[in-house]
Formats: sequence, structure tokens, C-alpha cells
Amino acid sequence: MAAARGRHAALPGASAGAVMPDTVPPTHDEPSTEQAFARVLRAEADARRAIEAARAEAAAIAEHARAQARQVAERAEQRIARGHAAVQRQLAGALAVIEASARALPEHDEPDDAALARLEAVLGELAAELSGAGEAGPSGQSGQSVHAGPAP
Repeated sequence: MAAARGRHAALPGASAGAVMPDTVPPTHDEPSTEQAFARVLRAEADARRAIEAARAEAAAIAEHARAQARQVAERAEQRIARGHAAVQRQLAGALAVIEASARALPEHDEPDDAALARLEAVLGELAAELSGAGEAGPSGQSGQSVHAGPAP
């Protein structure tokens, strides 16, 4: 019966009356499965290359950004160092002026016992006046004067 149907064949697992249509070999106008697979594989390879190129470009961009950040940090450090140096120069100049002024002052001798006694008396009177002990008493007179007299 299969021979009577010509080029039709029964489908496996189908009823005896089922037939398979004729298969037509692919022509040059129709893509073959192999050509389709080849196109897919080429597209996949192209995509992989594009991904790798994008990764490389991203890595280059990141490295460039890191290099720029290092340059900014280096310039900031240089500016800070220049600022510190300028302040150090100003401070050294101010200290030189102070030291020169200190050298220009006359030298002082250590105070003698009389000068220390006068200083102690003046400080005692000042303390009494500031604490209220030197205020006017019942007679209406205030305490002693803060001045101890002329210095020798």
C-alpha cells in the first residue's frame, strides 16, 4: 500500500492511512539549517567580542578616572605643602622680629630683698582692697593706699 501511494510514506506511530508530505530539498534561495546555525554562531562570536571590547573600554575609562584622581590628590598635596611653607616662613619672620625685640630690651637684675618686700606690701594692700577688707571702717577712713611709694 505504501508503494501505491508513490513518494508518500506512513508516519511512524500514525494510523495506516496517514501519509507524510513530500520533502523538498532546500534551494539556494532558502537558507539551510547549517547556514542558520553558522549565522547564529557568528552573531554569538560578534556579541562576545563586543562584550570584551566594552569591558576593555570600561577598564580603560576606570583607569583614566583613577589617574585623574591621583593627579588631583597630588596637586592638592602640593598646594597644602606650599601653604605650610608660606605659613612657616611667616612664622619664622614673626619669631625673628620678636627675638630681635627681646634682645633689644635691657637686661634686668634679680630683685633684691627690699624690692621684694615692697612688691609683697603692694600686693597685700591690693588684695585687701579687692576683697573689701580695705573699705572704710567705723571712723569713715578707708584702708591704706595701694601705692607703696617711689621705687628705688
